[in-house]
Amino acid sequence: DGADASGTEDDDSSQGDNPRPSFDPNKIRVKKIDPTVSTLMDKLTAGEIDLAPEFQRLQVWDAVRESRLIESLLIRIPLPAFYLDEIEGRDEYYAVIDGVQRFTALDHFINKKGDDALVLRGLEVLPQLNGKTFDGLDGPLKRRILGAQLVAYVIEPGTPDEAKLNIFARINTGGLVLTLQEIRHAMNPGPVREFLYDLTEAPEFVQAVGRAASWLKLRMTDRECVIRFIAFIDDGVARYAKVNTDLDGFLNTAMKRVNKMSN
Repeated sequence: DGADASGTEDDDSSQGDNPRPSFDPNKIRVKKIDPTVSTLMDKLTAGEIDLAPEFQRLQVWDAVRESRLIESLLIRIPLPAFYLDEIEGRDEYYAVIDGVQRFTALDHFINKKGDDALVLRGLEVLPQLNGKTFDGLDGPLKRRILGAQLVAYVIEPGTPDEAKLNIFARINTGGLVLTLQEIRHAMNPGPVREFLYDLTEAPEFVQAVGRAASWLKLRMTDRECVIRFIAFIDDGVARYAKVNTDLDGFLNTAMKRVNKMSN
């Protein structure tokens, strides 16, 4: 009944009013960092930043939009702030919650080579640079891009997961607002991602959801169905009754639990 004309439901998957105690705001730990583009690209190349590849496919910017982000750096227009989740137990390893497409555009232009490299097009202020790749720019222009200072807010380890979910649901500034399952996906890099996907491909799941299978995939609704099942199938009702969180937070703890399981 809540589906729109495209067959997809409203992106708001919150559970509404919940009598359970909320998180303690005094435990929220957020730090502001001011890295350069070069620093973040180095971390991305080193595998210290997780972009959640599914989001890159979901939020596809065309070459013109990516090019104009590069143009903004060249004419010294500040980019919006990035929001990162520092993964506990992995020093300065960040999951990108808000800013995936900006990261992807920078990666396409600076790090990718050959046919994968972004070729500038559709520039408004610097049309003379249309057709250029990063390697084709003059040295001063390269340094201007690499030296551009960005603003990022990092949610530090120790911040309650319920608080993280709340923060990230509030600050979605991208062109496509993330659902809560997409946020949980970004917060939990590891085998749970592939595990949930594999279960959505199982014949039993496809048979159970029937014709809805295709649109359930659009915003990870199918994976939320699976993690709800996992969260409750193993004595989950008793476990849920004891925890100090709402359903969204409980599903997040289930994803963390799966990540710690053996194969």
